[in-house]
Amino acid sequence: MSDQGSDLSALYFPKELSIADSNCAVCMDDARRPVFCTTCMKMLCFDCMAKCQRENGCGFCRQKVPIEVYNGQRDNFCCIKHSLLLTMICTDCNVCICKLCIGKESEHAQHAFKNIDDIRSDLSKLIGKLKDYSKMVDDVQSILDVGCNIGIGTLQNIHSFGINQSLVKNVRQFLTNIEALKLNELIQNKEDLKKEIEKLMNEIGKSTDQEPQDYYDFNGVTSNLDIASSSSYSMYVTKYNDKHGNVWEIEIFPKHKHFNKPVSYVAIRLALLQGTPGRYEIKVECDQPSIKFQKVIEIRLASRSNIYQVWPNLENPREMVLNVELRPTNNRYHIQCARLYREIVDEPSKKKYVEHIFALKSKDGDFSKIKGKSFITDGTGTIWCLTTHANHNKGTKTISAEIEHFDGAVGRFDFYIKIENHNRCANARDVKCTRNFTFGSIIHVKNILSFPADQLNNIGWPVLKFGIRPSLQSSKVGIMARIFSK
Repeated sequence: MSDQGSDLSALYFPKELSIADSNCAVCMDDARRPVFCTTCMKMLCFDCMAKCQRENGCGFCRQKVPIEVYNGQRDNFCCIKHSLLLTMICTDCNVCICKLCIGKESEHAQHAFKNIDDIRSDLSKLIGKLKDYSKMVDDVQSILDVGCNIGIGTLQNIHSFGINQSLVKNVRQFLTNIEALKLNELIQNKEDLKKEIEKLMNEIGKSTDQEPQDYYDFNGVTSNLDIASSSSYSMYVTKYNDKHGNVWEIEIFPKHKHFNKPVSYVAIRLALLQGTPGRYEIKVECDQPSIKFQKVIEIRLASRSNIYQVWPNLENPREMVLNVELRPTNNRYHIQCARLYREIVDEPSKKKYVEHIFALKSKDGDFSKIKGKSFITDGTGTIWCLTTHANHNKGTKTISAEIEHFDGAVGRFDFYIKIENHNRCANARDVKCTRNFTFGSIIHVKNILSFPADQLNNIGWPVLKFGIRPSLQSSKVGIMARIFSK
């Protein structure tokens, strides 16, 4: 949700009316026509605040604020009858009331009451959704105007992102109107306001893409592979229509060989025959043997992806059942990553490493079999995949790492890798550098830890520290802007 703490409308300010001290912070009597300091949030009588502002500013924080600000507050938070702070709502009469309104002789004495902040909170959450939409439109327009580091396919999708200017105008006019309402007007018209918000949200839902999905929302393709009878040139091909109107061709290679390596792999390749180009997430799973492969690809129309190695065919099983699933990644996520990348680059105070710590261990305790994969999210929301694995070369054991850009903003990033908690017999190499990451880039970092093979049992369990951030050398207008402007 947008930051609403800075808004001075009755909807958000002050944050909690129901627990505010009813006494003026200066005269210590019941605050008459109460107002709140916009800096320290102390409540004062309007007359006390006016006097303070004429002299040295607020009696507590000494902040001077134009008296016109408090003229707007003066009749906003006070009971019309008693001039005291409004803290509750009479649900029978649908009006805001103060502590004197519930006295024994009051007309509301036998009525039901509700905390005033509950109603304000409900409305502010709904308003927040409209503010998020307005902010998203600004981000999209900014990206289209100046370009940003989000990837070519995603940039094409955002270019086709439908911005209904009439809807945007209606949303922003509604936000302006609602934030000008006084507290009593908000409460009395809350049902009508909720209906109007719901109507606008329905229109927004029709004009934008869906909310990000945490799970795959449609079934994929299941392929039965006869591994034993397959040659290195065998290929299973199937066509697949997803729920978004895309037509895919999926090619599965049971015994794909990479260059001249003796090990063959189960591999997969995709082609987008019809539909929308951009970024898609692919997931491949199998029970026997256990396979879990996940990757985001960026693909153009009528083009093929790279061939991705899913699993090394070492045990050579006779058959295998693969389940392949696809889903589009979400434009709102890419827009948010691009905006945060730009903000971090432009504001030095935000340029901090997001650090992650991993213990280098193997499942069966054999250090030589270390192979781990972890997904990491940095300060921009960009997702990285860090893979570590062990190697053996002429009597020396080494640990290497791969850093893969999985999804999010692209551009220049600083990263470091550091090994700690290792034995003296091991030689650790700290790595700190800057690289330009395009979508799907993989950076190989070799020999971050090496040691003699005969010292395998004395090495202990080292700890790897990994940190990443947008580079201090980055520019918010990158190559994507130049590509898009052609």
